[in-house]
Amino acid sequence: MNMLGVRFHAHGIFPFLKQPLAELTDRVVALEEIWPSLSNELSPHSLAASDDRQRIESVERVLLRLLHKQELQPEPHLQNAVKCISANAGLISIEQLAREIGLGKRQLERIFSLQVGVSPKHYARITRLQGILRLLQRADKFDWPNIVVNCRFYDQSHLTRDFKQLTGLTPTEFFGSDQTMARLLLSGQRTTHFYNTC
Repeated sequence: MNMLGVRFHAHGIFPFLKQPLAELTDRVVALEEIWPSLSNELSPHSLAASDDRQRIESVERVLLRLLHKQELQPEPHLQNAVKCISANAGLISIEQLAREIGLGKRQLERIFSLQVGVSPKHYARITRLQGILRLLQRADKFDWPNIVVNCRFYDQSHLTRDFKQLTGLTPTEFFGSDQTMARLLLSGQRTTHFYNTC
């Protein structure tokens, strides 16, 4: 089975869809249901491509054309919030985040619910998990005490609990199983440079 995915920044897909992303969170939805025009435009290009590289390039061309045609821009406060969470490796309180970007806490939560699909706190937890995965992928061995300290967990059981809540698996289960797609999505690896545009 072949699969082609597009991974947007947290604030990158809302300008295309213009619908509350919280309604799509934790759901599997057909592309034609939420974005019929893109589905119609992609099908002939994707089917005509002879290899993965060509399929990726055809999807990029369509998305870039839509991006420039509609002059899509993410909401600046949300863009700043996402950058701030990333710069702090997810280790920032929502109160501090709201202060730093100049929004009230409730307003920040509404923007995240609408345009990201999760709360800022949940997004910060995901960002923190990505940091853990990067540390683990660079390490020769899993140095749990060091990761607990660097990622500011109370102890290893706190790390394991948080990891399992977000992935459905303990760290040991996750790295011992065939979770290639999950690792790709969580680790921030990128196949193309389209992510720089949003």
